[in-house]
Amino acid sequence: MQAMVLGEAVTVVGLDGERSGLRRGIIARVRKGGLEYTAALAELDIVESDPVSAEWLGAYRCWLGDEG
Repeated sequence: MQAMVLGEAVTVVGLDGERSGLRRGIIARVRKGGLEYTAALAELDIVESDPVSAEWLGAYRCWLGDEG
């Protein structure tokens, strides 16, 4: 899945279950230039996703109260 974070294009490679939590929210693992980083899923602007990912991202944003 392709996304933007802080104006930079990244590839979402998965979720980080150990770092995710009620206070932090869901933490995604993203890759840029061969390096892997973490970013809050709520901070990502999804550019391109598959239908299944789009569905759960929509549900997560709705849960956050951000339906736009």
